[in-house]
Amino acid sequence: MDRDKDLLEEDYEDRRQLITLSADQSKMLDQWLMSLSAGAFGLSLLFIGTLEAKVQLENVGALLAAWAAFGACVALRLITFKTSVKMVMKQIAYIDDRIEGKESEEKKGWWLPRRLTRCLSNASLVIFFVGATLLGVFAITNI
Repeated sequence: MDRDKDLLEEDYEDRRQLITLSADQSKMLDQWLMSLSAGAFGLSLLFIGTLEAKVQLENVGALLAAWAAFGACVALRLITFKTSVKMVMKQIAYIDDRIEGKESEEKKGWWLPRRLTRCLSNASLVIFFVGATLLGVFAITNI
């Protein structure tokens, strides 16, 4: 009986931690997306503003590709956030069922959002660095 009580206490604590994690991820994503978007846009405007005196900008394709990469990065981060929230909610539902003493099917299939979240997160970081590199190429060819 004490073992069951200890497991129940652990489930409550795990549930509290997962809810806190979900809220923290939401805050971090908002901050990250705002910083990324503002930074990429600001750098682009700085380069274009600095170079507008030039009659002919070179390698504009790199700038457009950088903007596309930054846009893709933001989109992937949004999808990553959604899959992460889905994973956390599935785990909370599983713990809720355990607390209520029910057999739960929720744990089955939760690996897919976890794996997808990890892949999308890694892809967004790679795409961000590609965008930053392309922006650098554009800046270097026009300075």
